[in-house]
Amino acid sequence: TITPEPNQAVHRLFNYSQRRHLLSTDELEIDLLTGQGDWVNEGVFQYAPTYGDAEVFRFYITSNNQHFYTASVEERDMILSHSSMQDWVFEGVAFNAYSLDQNPEDAIATFRYFNEELGIHFYSNNEEEQKIYNELSTWTNEGIAWHSDYISSEII
Repeated sequence: TITPEPNQAVHRLFNYSQRRHLLSTDELEIDLLTGQGDWVNEGVFQYAPTYGDAEVFRFYITSNNQHFYTASVEERDMILSHSSMQDWVFEGVAFNAYSLDQNPEDAIATFRYFNEELGIHFYSNNEEEQKIYNELSTWTNEGIAWHSDYISSEII
């Protein structure tokens, strides 16, 4: 179970062989995955806000070995109650965030993208990265998933 904390650094990791990303605040998980050689820590993706009014929930999808994130309680509950999504394992609250309707003016939006062909999601809070994904016909911009306090210039 993940325990969110205020101002927690959320790292984005990438697995080159699987072409998958992972968001994590757990230093042990990050060290374990990056120590195996398949995962690269891309750096701090964002910081969880101290006074965030939303929680970002994390699911592990066993059928395609990926993680899914949502700050929507309704979406979380739909996944948990839908019998066809039994391979979606609820891992709990990954980190805190700002909701879509209650965020500071300078909050940074994280967008969620979906690639139907690959069956994977991608999360971005970087405008240059978003421009690239918005131009790719294989990726659908699903809109803002949540807001945070920080955007890293390290993420490419």
